[in-house]
Amino acid sequence: MPMSAIDELTTVIANGLGDSADTVGNKTEDAIDGIFGERYRANSPRDKRVDLMAGDRNIPFAGLLHPNNPTSGVYGGMSLIRFPIPQDDAGPACSLLTFICGTRGLAPDEAILGRPGHARHRASHRDHSEAFARGDQAIRPRRGRDDVLQRQSRVIARSIPEYVAGAEP
Repeated sequence: MPMSAIDELTTVIANGLGDSADTVGNKTEDAIDGIFGERYRANSPRDKRVDLMAGDRNIPFAGLLHPNNPTSGVYGGMSLIRFPIPQDDAGPACSLLTFICGTRGLAPDEAILGRPGHARHRASHRDHSEAFARGDQAIRPRRGRDDVLQRQSRVIARSIPEYVAGAEP
């Protein structure tokens, strides 16, 4: 039975830069294209970038950006970006998958993130970020905050026990 498009994309992401940049680039483009039409509407507005440049001065990446962005230069809005990593002495090939805010800021996505539910989440994440920057030894959501933050804190506590030593997960 053939893999679903999302399974193929997951496999490509998990494999990092295990092959040549050209091979990984082609697999990445095919995998991203595959989810549109199977998992998401084929005519969904999107802009995919696959730039797996070789060399020590370049940072290979691939991902989805807002479709109103230029083809090069500064971009805006929220993006889902993958940074593939080759195998080295530290470990096997893998990828860092992250959400990124464009160098031009949140526009054109600021309206989405300004909705009431998102404002609460932004405030909660801001509180956590400020606590982390101050060097607080534990991440503790305030009472009355969204249960998602409490679950998130428990996951962090299990994942990084030395960071949250003394915290109540």
